[in-house]
Amino acid sequence: AYDSGNIKFNEVDDDFVYDDQGQKWRIAEDHLIGEDEKKLERLPAHNIFWFAWYNFYPGTRLVQ
Repeated sequence: AYDSGNIKFNEVDDDFVYDDQGQKWRIAEDHLIGEDEKKLERLPAHNIFWFAWYNFYPGTRLVQ
């Protein structure tokens, strides 16, 4: 999970995600890196069952 701020992502492939403006972001361990070298930091996280997470945070978007 990464801190996307107000950036909305709409497409994912193996190594990249694409925002709604068409910019390509490279997926790295600690951050997403945009074409303009902007970085979005990774959020602290842990493994949990989706239904339990969603019960506590119903506004979460799931990207598969």
